Amino acid sequence: MAAHEDTQKHKIDDNIMTETFSESISEDYKKLYETKERYDTIITVGKEPNIERIYAHSLILCTRSSYFHRALSDEWAEKKEGCFTLSKPNISTSTFKTILKFLYCGIVELRTQEDEIIELLVAVDELLIQKLNDIIQKFLIKNSCKFLQQSPVKMIHFIIHSKQFNELKEAYLETICRDPKNSTVSRVNHNNSNSAIGCDNSHGPSFGEGPDLHVLDGSRSWKYQAKSYPKILNVDSFMISFYEVFQIVSNITKKSA
Repeated sequence: MAAHEDTQKHKIDDNIMTETFSESISEDYKKLYETKERYDTIITVGKEPNIERIYAHSLILCTRSSYFHRALSDEWAEKKEGCFTLSKPNISTSTFKTILKFLYCGIVELRTQEDEIIELLVAVDELLIQKLNDIIQKFLIKNSCKFLQQSPVKMIHFIIHSKQFNELKEAYLETICRDPKNSTVSRVNHNNSNSAIGCDNSHGPSFGEGPDLHVLDGSRSWKYQAKSYPKILNVDSFMISFYEVFQIVSNITKKSA
């Protein structure tokens, strides 16, 4: 009798079928993202005049982001009319919607516009969404040459002054050293300070030691003096934090009469 039961059980187990419907689940979450049905969280994002209220579901936010898990906890959360309320004025509407779509649907579209992707990376880092953070950094590293060609000053200024993206810094520094595009690395001091550019209340911006270029505040007047700075032969001896980046937008030479 026992043997018969074991045989019968084995036959039943053989008839069990397991299937995964991940695509169907993804579509359901996408529908929830689009309809906002039964939302319980209202997030105000952006600054005037581009402020917008975003409607979401706390369960999804808390599951996908450790920041929201903390922010929507009983200890920190604020509620109004039965909904959690948050304010993120430092994140634009378009950036937050991109993040929200990733949280719900696992979908992100990255483009090589430096302003958009830098803002997205900073926001994702703040919201502690590590998976998307890794994706964006890999995209930036993969397209480092393109971003450096499009906007070298902005991109390098960002990675130098961002303390948390070490892998990104190293990758961009390696790209610069490998393919400098006629760049010359030199050391420039401004009045023995740590910066090459200076500015205070008594005058406009000044560049270099001396200074080389001095723009008088509140006027079109400026003065300069010719100076040169030694070329750095071993750029590997520099830490990336030593760098300030400048770009010549126009080079005009006037001949004396």
